[in-house]
Amino acid sequence: MHQKSNFKLALAPGLTALFTVVLWLAATLSGLGLRKLLPDYDGLPLFLILLAAFAMACAVNRVAAKIFAREHFGMHPDERRKLYESHNEACKQDAKAVLANYKDTETVPLFLLGLYFVLVFAMGVAAPLCLFPDCGFGRVILAILGIYLSGSLFFMPIFRICQQLPDRLNREILVTEGELPILENMARKAADSVGVKGPIRLELTRECDVDVIQLSGTYVVLLGARLLAVLTEEEVYQQLILSFDYFNHRKEYRKVTRLYRLGLLGAADIRGLTFAFDLFFSYADATLEWEYDFYSVAFKWYMDSLAYERVKAVGDPQVTVNALYKEHMWRFFVFEVNHFLRVPFYLEPKPHDHFEWDVCSAYRRALTERWEQWMAMLEREIRPAGNRLPLLRDIRSILAPNGSESPVDPGLLNLETPYGREVGKAIRQILEPRLRIELTPTYKYTRQREYLEPLKITEAYEADPAGYTTPELSPVINAYRDLSQYDKAEAICDSGDRDQPVRPDSCHLLQGHDDASPLRDRGY
Repeated sequence: MHQKSNFKLALAPGLTALFTVVLWLAATLSGLGLRKLLPDYDGLPLFLILLAAFAMACAVNRVAAKIFAREHFGMHPDERRKLYESHNEACKQDAKAVLANYKDTETVPLFLLGLYFVLVFAMGVAAPLCLFPDCGFGRVILAILGIYLSGSLFFMPIFRICQQLPDRLNREILVTEGELPILENMARKAADSVGVKGPIRLELTRECDVDVIQLSGTYVVLLGARLLAVLTEEEVYQQLILSFDYFNHRKEYRKVTRLYRLGLLGAADIRGLTFAFDLFFSYADATLEWEYDFYSVAFKWYMDSLAYERVKAVGDPQVTVNALYKEHMWRFFVFEVNHFLRVPFYLEPKPHDHFEWDVCSAYRRALTERWEQWMAMLEREIRPAGNRLPLLRDIRSILAPNGSESPVDPGLLNLETPYGREVGKAIRQILEPRLRIELTPTYKYTRQREYLEPLKITEAYEADPAGYTTPELSPVINAYRDLSQYDKAEAICDSGDRDQPVRPDSCHLLQGHDDASPLRDRGY
């Protein structure tokens, strides 16, 4: 994952305070100014009316949100599945038309957000109008509380808005320009082929994907080491075309981004400092959560279809299919990682020098050994419940409608070519040293938790396996899994007779397990 800078962490609190104070002072000073212009006007009724209107709006929104949630999120699973299937089919037929159905999605949230600020500002103005030269102590207290209330209410949404500041470009983690010339030229060529202009920089990650993001006007190409190690040069180029083409459709991209950010305004936790705003915004939050789910799926279908058409025009669809299949097979690899990568990450007292390359090499071996089995699984892939994104079969039929039966090329990157040597340099000489620096401060503590403690548990078990009852085996199983020894964990699970304890050295090899993220959990 792209490493974010500390820009938001450092700036968000300050900007929140600044904007809150500016609005609070503007409202309060406006009220004091009106107090002088209208010396005989009593602002107490106005303040109470505004306060009642705010409370009424909170109550109405909360009730409406509960009704909406009950009718939509609480619908029967069969009804929701049919709705999802219908939406998915509509997106497959004409995603652009589906997106048009959501043109007013932002109206209610923006209206409620604007109404919130208007009411809060008006209360900030009305509070000083409660004061008179000879008013009693109660009026003074009420005015002070009103002024304080307006400032607190201003703070709530502003804090969340400032938390969404765009990240700044963190140049420290970018690849030095000119250090990977082949990859840099490939990225520039892909951007030019789709008409995207602007500075381009490379960043190496530990992921199994290729992506492009824009930060501070710079296009940052995120190159996942695990995918770079298996894709050919032509396949990486096609992936870059797909990623850069998204930036040719800024109108759609900006809208989905706005919807996402509006959704972040409503945490829907109804607690703490944001209690009042959560209540006021609760209906918008519920509708956004529902509609954004459908909109984002249609957005994905539409943008991908445009990118695939671009590949047909300027790229090679079959090579793109090859790359996508290799990328998707990573999902299978993480379930069989213990078969290909048996050495625990935290085995050594310090991060070793080639851990990332070990993972990449293991993935290369896995694709070679398991290609036919994994291809068969992908050909029989079914859509998981609730998942409405395109399957590989859908993508393949779009990219190669007349040649969908063409075999997918299992060929891997040749590491002896100039490009292959540059990929090896990128992983071993650029990415791994940076990762070691990042991991070193917490490595000792994490090694204790992830390796030494599980090792102690397994050693105690192996010294006396007969001394364990069935409930006491749960920590032992988890410890074996922490050490990537899934064969021993499975053997214990398969043994139902505690009078005949499992001998760890007689366990068979586990080919798969139920941990969806073993690599990341074990440090990889």
